[in-house]
Amino acid sequence: MKIIKKSADVSIVLFILRCFFIGLGVFFSGHSLAMVELADEKLSEITGQALLQMGKTDGTGVSSDVTFYKAGLDAEVELNLNIEKLQLGCGGVNGPGCDIDIDNLSLTGQSWVGDRPSSSAILTRPFFEFAVKNDNSKTLREVTGVRLSAENALGLLTAGQNTAQPNGINVLSGFMETTNISGTAYTQATNIAGTSDPNNTVLQFDTDPNIILCTSGCYSGNTATSDPSTSAGIDIPSLEVPFTGPGALVNGTRLNSTSVTATGAVPTVSLDGGQIDVTLEDTISVAFFISVSEATVNTEGSVTGLNAEIDFTQNLGYIHKINVDSPFSLSFQKEETSWPGSDSRDIAQAGWWMSFADPVELGELNPVQQIDISPTFDQMSAAFKDYFEANPIEIGTQAGLQQLFSGEMDVDVGDLFIPSTLSMSVSDLQLGPEQNVVPNCYGSATFC
Repeated sequence: MKIIKKSADVSIVLFILRCFFIGLGVFFSGHSLAMVELADEKLSEITGQALLQMGKTDGTGVSSDVTFYKAGLDAEVELNLNIEKLQLGCGGVNGPGCDIDIDNLSLTGQSWVGDRPSSSAILTRPFFEFAVKNDNSKTLREVTGVRLSAENALGLLTAGQNTAQPNGINVLSGFMETTNISGTAYTQATNIAGTSDPNNTVLQFDTDPNIILCTSGCYSGNTATSDPSTSAGIDIPSLEVPFTGPGALVNGTRLNSTSVTATGAVPTVSLDGGQIDVTLEDTISVAFFISVSEATVNTEGSVTGLNAEIDFTQNLGYIHKINVDSPFSLSFQKEETSWPGSDSRDIAQAGWWMSFADPVELGELNPVQQIDISPTFDQMSAAFKDYFEANPIEIGTQAGLQQLFSGEMDVDVGDLFIPSTLSMSVSDLQLGPEQNVVPNCYGSATFC
């Protein structure tokens, strides 16, 4: 059977019930309802499979005193739907607001040829289920919840449109885990240890002078400290940082965001062209009459080994496409309920609850905005300082004479390997075109 529904303000609850009862009508419409008596030998020759499936399951955990009664169809239902505004549990047991609030919700097939409306999601063995508490007591027996579900839902769920402002999934109560995330972030071009450094970060590195006729200040450990107010600093171009991380988790009532930590390797950072004004801890004196207490260092070299640990806090309104291949359910209950077959972490809370039993696929998560890495400057400075304390730069006679006569010296720090993890937090980033929504409409309409 194929059921196509495209009207606004349609309750998904009525939808699934309609699928169920239409299935019954299709089945019985082509069959006589008259009863025919069969002899035992004739009855033994008949085989078949029931369209309707019934079941009873004893609850466990928080639902150990609950019995679950299930009625469903042993069939596949094709479904293509648009819901302009899905709001459930508004002003209910959880007070003002809604348990679920989603704009421009569409459910279709995951792929299609031509227009998206030609595709359909597939619900395998749809059913509804009742939670009955104190089933063995005639006086205390009560229905505490109803679940509309399917043993598997295969399709593409979209919400809202991919814009700079969050929209689509406004509020979600339920359980949804994603597969491992991956994507590529780009950092903002910036300058470290210069006047554009908003934190006035101080870079420190040790020197190991070996200057001929040096009479004082020439020792390993004479620290040179940069002056951000006068230094041109080191320009760091925009960097491409691929990242990966564990799946995000949504598990709770009336949530509008989720958090995940991702990691990625920072590409090679060039130190070429950097210029840093430094003040020596102890003045270097040569032949008693030449003194250098300040210097301008022109840097060359590169840094590898840096990694980024990014804490993403993302508004659900920036997630617009969810590929589903999972047992799916929508339920409402008066108390905590562990529905049969649910993940052990998936305890449906009072009110409305949307659940995806298996991890869903979000695809590539590529932020549109470039990420500001200036909050990591302090960490970067500390990593550089630790490195140079263990590996001091030798400033010899040539560099010393260059500073004496030209007022600056060229220092090639070489190709540095500084294994360090830079931690940063970002939030509410618009994602790339992978999250763009193809309208589930014929023609030019964006939603219908």
